[in-house]
Amino acid sequence: MAVGAGAYPEVVSTTRPLRTQAPAVAAAAVAVVAVTVILGLALTDGAAATLVADPGALTRWGLPLVESLRDVAAALTVGLLALAAFALPAAGWRATGAPRRANGPDDAPRLAGAALVAARWAAVAASAWVALGLVVAILTYASVAGVAPGAPGFVDQLVTFLPQLDLLRAVLVSTLLAAVVATGAGLATRPGTLGAMAVLALLALVPLALTGHAAGAHGHELAVDSLALHLVGVSVWVGGLAALLLLRSRLGPHLAVVAGRYSTLALVCFGLVALSGLVNAAVRVGDAGALLSTYGALVLAKAGLLLLLGLAGWRHRASALGAVRAGSTAAFWRLVAAELVLMGAAMGLGVALSASEPPVPDAPPAQATLAESLTGYPLPGPLSAGSYLGAWRLDLLWALVAVVLAVAYLAGVRRMAARGDRWPVLRTVSWLLGCAVLVWVTSGAPGIYGRVLFSAHMLGHMTLTMIVPPLLVLGGPVTVALRAMAGRRDGSRGPREWLLAVVHSRLLTVLSQPVVAAGLFTVSLIAFYYSPLFELSLRTHTGHVLM
Repeated sequence: MAVGAGAYPEVVSTTRPLRTQAPAVAAAAVAVVAVTVILGLALTDGAAATLVADPGALTRWGLPLVESLRDVAAALTVGLLALAAFALPAAGWRATGAPRRANGPDDAPRLAGAALVAARWAAVAASAWVALGLVVAILTYASVAGVAPGAPGFVDQLVTFLPQLDLLRAVLVSTLLAAVVATGAGLATRPGTLGAMAVLALLALVPLALTGHAAGAHGHELAVDSLALHLVGVSVWVGGLAALLLLRSRLGPHLAVVAGRYSTLALVCFGLVALSGLVNAAVRVGDAGALLSTYGALVLAKAGLLLLLGLAGWRHRASALGAVRAGSTAAFWRLVAAELVLMGAAMGLGVALSASEPPVPDAPPAQATLAESLTGYPLPGPLSAGSYLGAWRLDLLWALVAVVLAVAYLAGVRRMAARGDRWPVLRTVSWLLGCAVLVWVTSGAPGIYGRVLFSAHMLGHMTLTMIVPPLLVLGGPVTVALRAMAGRRDGSRGPREWLLAVVHSRLLTVLSQPVVAAGLFTVSLIAFYYSPLFELSLRTHTGHVLM
């Protein structure tokens, strides 16, 4: 529900100022992360010395610990930017007096107050992310090469092989994107910049999915997708809560509204983390009997922590937010502190699991076929009319995108119908058909055979570019969204405001010109098939997703 600028209750804290408590809570959360990592490694022998090419204790124990600290810095960066871009009310901005655009949101406000503090804190957190990412790259090479960081010639080897190994390239890409985020957040003066940096910070998390067990053998694409979604959900959830704690003194009477918006975001993240965690555990653990192993016990412990966090989130929505609106914040901040500690333990378990050997081995089969060595999957059977309709291999990322698009569209149509607005049935059918075709192309026969048959690849590529988009466009999604979503009245940018900002942006105005769009379509096809991008899309999952 939209809340007017003058509708905030006055909040008076009933506890001593959290300015002195917040550092203690943050230190406790980081300590819990470190202790959990150490205990997890000890229980699973994840840091045990190797018989051949041992990189040393510093690398074996230090790499998971530094990775956990990097993950904390990344989560804090994402949480601060997300909260600043999507939750802070007008009190977080300062108007410049520029004229308001007739058909779009006001681009004139500049960062001030809580938003400015969040941006600068995000710059600091992203800088820590960069520094820790570089250390992770160094220790990762030491672990892969089996050479201690201080060994003779280590630096020369590192410089030589750093850009050549896929594992290290993923770490470097993530770190480079984090450096851009640190610079952008540090220089940001407008809400649009914060939104762009929030999206870029989320994208910087994706390469990290390639650095764990998800990059292993059979089922690796499903594992990579689920881990990427898991990282995004955890970072927004954990980082948003930490950001709420850091910005507490700047929110004042707006605390209840900002906390409520975060609570809604956290509920979405909880569902995403639960789903992606279940899928990833199924790929890594295998059958139910493997849950009796030490690795399986850590998986169950992490699931238990997730359940406790879900209960804490329910408590937030059921009673804590009501108490904040009534003027009492003591219970709310106690719950926040407890959640951060639980989240720290869950993150520590995640890092320990990534450094430990799962029941399902990462190594490819000993007698891998050519198709398995190139694509990670066995060669599919002969192509036939039946296989075109019946072949199926879940592409988690695009299937989830299609489901979210379909559900959100139907929710918008239902909201319009509830207030008496009619919407053409054919538009709804067109949108749902576009979502269904998207799932079939990515998870059905074109997605399966497209990795080994050029004809199937072209069928999938042309369907994705020439059939799915028109079906979706005919559904009128922007109109549905603008009619169904309520605007905010406190000056903050919610989904409707950001949609308007994108639709009316100069970049989209240029790209949507027919001549420009046709040129991009033609040039992109030529560039794709007459460059190494085509081979990259067949050999790597990242290239396939980007294609």
